[in-house]
Amino acid sequence: MKKSREDLEQKILHMKFSELGKRGSAARWNDDHVSKKSLANRLTDALRREEKFKRKLAEAREEVDAIMREISQQRDGGITTTQAVVLEMLRQRKCNKDIAAERNISLRTVKFHVASLLKKYGYTSRTDFYYGAKNENQIA
Repeated sequence: MKKSREDLEQKILHMKFSELGKRGSAARWNDDHVSKKSLANRLTDALRREEKFKRKLAEAREEVDAIMREISQQRDGGITTTQAVVLEMLRQRKCNKDIAAERNISLRTVKFHVASLLKKYGYTSRTDFYYGAKNENQIA
């Protein structure tokens, strides 16, 4: 069985088209690969920008906090209104439970304010506060 010239031509054409098809898919793969690579680069750049933004945001927040602390210290000796009321009740030697009941705030909040006030004025305990304030006349 001899193959006819037409059969050979069809076979050659088939081989050429299949070769083109392979090149086409390879070219498509290269295009996809390039676009995936560029997407990865874009993502990396975006993540770097995000990290830079987060650092700058953290720096800005620290600056705002520092300014707010400075404003707080300049205002009323650096204490809040609630702390001023708690300080007055401390001067009257009221216990934490009485302060909490009178001010209608939690016991934990009172403890926090008392500790903050003692630290702010340089006392280590209520006893130091009572005697120090009485003797030095600093807070009373």
